[in-house]
Amino acid sequence: MQTIFRSFFTVSFYTILSRILGFIRDILIARFLGSTVTSDAFFVAFRIPNFFRRVLAEGAYSAALIPVFSGIVIDAKDDHEAADFVENTMSLLLLVTFLLTIIFFFGMPYIIQILAPGFSTNSESFDLAVYYGKIIFPYLIFISLAAHFTSILNVHEKFAAGAFAPAILNISFILSLFIITPYVSSAGHALSIGVLIGGVGQFLFLYRSVLHFYKPKIKLPELNYKIRKFFKLFFPGVIGSGVIQLNIIIGTVIASFLPIGAISHLYYADRLNQLPLAIFGIALGVVLLPSLSKSIKSNDNEVTTKLQNKSLEFALFNEKDSLAVNRFGIQEPENSKTIELDELDIIFLPCVCFDSKGNRIGMGQGFYDETLNKLTANKETQLIVLAYDFQEVESCMPEAHDIKADACLTPNKFLEFKD
Repeated sequence: MQTIFRSFFTVSFYTILSRILGFIRDILIARFLGSTVTSDAFFVAFRIPNFFRRVLAEGAYSAALIPVFSGIVIDAKDDHEAADFVENTMSLLLLVTFLLTIIFFFGMPYIIQILAPGFSTNSESFDLAVYYGKIIFPYLIFISLAAHFTSILNVHEKFAAGAFAPAILNISFILSLFIITPYVSSAGHALSIGVLIGGVGQFLFLYRSVLHFYKPKIKLPELNYKIRKFFKLFFPGVIGSGVIQLNIIIGTVIASFLPIGAISHLYYADRLNQLPLAIFGIALGVVLLPSLSKSIKSNDNEVTTKLQNKSLEFALFNEKDSLAVNRFGIQEPENSKTIELDELDIIFLPCVCFDSKGNRIGMGQGFYDETLNKLTANKETQLIVLAYDFQEVESCMPEAHDIKADACLTPNKFLEFKD
């Protein structure tokens, strides 16, 4: 466990470093672009390869590759089988991302119409988004291969390189704003080029790191037993990761109909929201998955249970908390207290948008509506939406199961909704 916690702090340190550079990057982007047609077009274009990166490369791909590769490393009598799997999966990933790049390069106008339909009334936004998208999308190839090498290094418990790599993209953003901007039409053009350079930089940095273990070469992919096992884990992961990313895409679609700058505001807010998740949740998950995969592969239930318990205890509690083992063998707070919904005076609700009648649209999974339907008819709990002014729309087109809010608080006003 000490090794895991040391690795956790290593990943957290480099993640914090990357996020600090990321904040500097976002401040500079806001300084150079603001919330304008150019910034909206750039963020829409950047969203496209990021969607596939998070679903295919860093999401489902890594979650499927690490358990399978961990098993190979444990069982293999020599490095040949492991090296073959590394080359096979790398070649397969390269083939898929290369084909996607060709398809999306020529189909970019149609993709922008789907992702930002609101741009159809603004030819400048649409043309810029298409242009930026064609420059940026090849970034997917390099960042996917970088994620592949990160997963390989994580299995070998070498976490520092993969944790530091995102900082290279942030550095590329920052340098491109100052160095490339004077020579191109706008800072948006410079950032688009900077994305591609940053992706190549991450790929080269991680490729050099993985050479300490393997020397992967491109080959014709083989659909052997290990690859089929990988796909059995991969496709369910795509569905899980895709749902989360689809929510972000829906937010972008809605924001494209709002005034200029709405997409930029959404991007800046999401960056703030991701900070604690990256430093704590993702960092712990990154170092825990390889160790859990190895202990499960070795049928070491005692180590597996200990890893889960200690990780949860570390992430959620401190040494003074009293924990008890539940029926699943997992430690949980011994004296936890559940508060009934009707006991709450106020419930603050997030939203994608709201209207003047108190209707809201959430992130699409209905968790709040399902919970709020359990409030009693004579409830006194106040439901208050927290939103920005630009998130107000004419109508949210409510359905029968939707629960209306009592009020909405924005940076500039407090709205009370009357029945």
